Amino acid sequence: MLDDTRVLGGVSFRSFWNHAAIGPEALDIRIRRIGIMSTVRMRPSRLTALVTIGLALIALGCSSSDESSTATTPASESTITITPATPTTEAAIPSTTRSQTDDPADVATLYDSVGNPNGSSVLVFAQGGPAPGLDSNGFGLLTGGLDLDKVQVLNVHQAQTLDPGAFTSADIDLEAAKAGNDESVRILADVVSHFQSDGRRVVVLGISFGALLVQDLLATQGNVADEYVIVVGRLDFPETASTIFSDGGAVDFVNGTEVVEIPIETLGYGTGTSEGERNMARLLGGLASENYTELLANVDLSNLTFVYADADEQVGRLTDIETAFLETAGATVVSNPGGHVDAIFDQTGPALAAALGP
Repeated sequence: MLDDTRVLGGVSFRSFWNHAAIGPEALDIRIRRIGIMSTVRMRPSRLTALVTIGLALIALGCSSSDESSTATTPASESTITITPATPTTEAAIPSTTRSQTDDPADVATLYDSVGNPNGSSVLVFAQGGPAPGLDSNGFGLLTGGLDLDKVQVLNVHQAQTLDPGAFTSADIDLEAAKAGNDESVRILADVVSHFQSDGRRVVVLGISFGALLVQDLLATQGNVADEYVIVVGRLDFPETASTIFSDGGAVDFVNGTEVVEIPIETLGYGTGTSEGERNMARLLGGLASENYTELLANVDLSNLTFVYADADEQVGRLTDIETAFLETAGATVVSNPGGHVDAIFDQTGPALAAALGP
């Protein structure tokens, strides 16, 4: 578990999870949106041991003989009944494309921000999900562990958070999903460029779905930030998984390796529509269909810390080929013996501490 001697700005990373009052109904959505691409599926006892908070967590009301379960739906979100997609339904590519700009007023609309706007460092955060809006709860958990007198922290918009209606009202195809991801990466690039032009130290953090966006940022824009931290991403998804995602479906990685298709209604991306749920999966599929050991082949990764989980049930564990590629490119590779959530809780804090510096 977390080592309380590892701190960010004098505050232990564990306290970033402890400081907020997390009730049983809010627990799964807060964890999911800060860094997990779906609802947490594990026994309540496992989750309690994982978080190690001083609160008595109430069981999430579900159990399973295979040691996984689906958390209860938060009271603030209605249960979604997934209806099959109409095969002939293809929405136009969402019209979220925005020209690159250096106008500070325009760039400021692309993120939520806390901390010192004159601080020497800027932490650019790409949240997990994908979700149809920026998650203020998850962002609060992240920033609660940082010294906000020294750093400015940005929760950066993604295409579907800027224009959720374009992704929730009708099924989109894979090309539309890829266009949305491209826009999300352009947004990240604009934000990074803007703050680097001020001469500030820029650290980019991506967790889960956000991790995939950050590695695409590296592949398409090059190594343009001072430090990168990617937590529970994946360079090369198995084709079986990427195909299922691209079709609007969902998978589990049993023991971090075996791809098993599961009903998408067991997840919950918070869109409120069956079309939106499938489209969130397609956004994931648009990135999962790429081969980043090829796309990053000529990129210097010496300022990247890449965290993965051996038993990652969400994206699967890295293969030997993926880890060897990262190490050869100069990245610091950190493995966790547990699952998706374990790696987020155990490794994000130390990795950020090293990236942000004293």
